[in-house]
Amino acid sequence: MAYKAVIFDLDGTLIDSIHDIADAINDALREIGIPLSYTSNDVAHKLIGSGADNLMHRALGEFDSEWNFDRLKSSYMPKYKAYQGKHTKAFKGIKKALKVMKNAGVHLFICTNKPHELARIIVDKIFGYDIFTEVLGQKPNNPVKPDPGIVNYFMDKYQLDMKSTLYVGDSKIDVDTANNASLNSCLVTWGYGTYTWEVTHKATFVINEVKDLITIVL
Repeated sequence: MAYKAVIFDLDGTLIDSIHDIADAINDALREIGIPLSYTSNDVAHKLIGSGADNLMHRALGEFDSEWNFDRLKSSYMPKYKAYQGKHTKAFKGIKKALKVMKNAGVHLFICTNKPHELARIIVDKIFGYDIFTEVLGQKPNNPVKPDPGIVNYFMDKYQLDMKSTLYVGDSKIDVDTANNASLNSCLVTWGYGTYTWEVTHKATFVINEVKDLITIVL
C-alpha cells in the first residue's frame, strides 16, 4: 500500500548528529569539573534516545544529583545549540528520498525527543523550510517518546488516517512510539539503535538502505 503521511524520528534516522552531541556533553562535563567523558559510540548507544534531560542524567552516572544536573544542563544546552551544526549532516540519500516522497504528495513530519528549539534550527539548516509539514520536538513538561503525544497531535491536527500513516525511526523507542500510536513502523538500521530480535520483530518493516524506504512509502 502507498502511505499518504510519514512521521520521522530525527537523530539517527534523518541526521547523523552524534559527534556534535558527544562534543557538547564532554565539554560541558569538563566545564563543571565532572571527571567523565564519552566516545561517540558511547553517546549513541548508552546516552541518547529519551530526551536531553535523560541524556544528562545518564552522562553524570555516579555523580548524578540535582545540583550537578542543573549545572550540567546550564552548560550543555548552549553548547549543543552552538555545536550542532559543526558536524551534523543528513544521512546519505535522505534528502533525495524526502524530495521524492514530497513530490509524490506525501506529507512529512518530524517527531523527536530533541529539544524543540534545537530540532527546528537543525532541520531548517539541513533540509530547508518547505520539506516537512510540521516539526515538533520535546517541550518543557511534555512527555518524551515512546509516549505518542506528538504523533497523536499530528494525527488529530491533520486528520491523518492510521492505515496510511507510517512512523520511521532507528530505535526501540521509535518502534514503541509507533505501536503506542497504533501505526505501522519502519525501523532503519543505519542509526543509533541496538537491532536485536526483540526490537526488530516489533517493527512492521526493517530496512538497511534509504532506497528501501521510498519503495515502502510509495
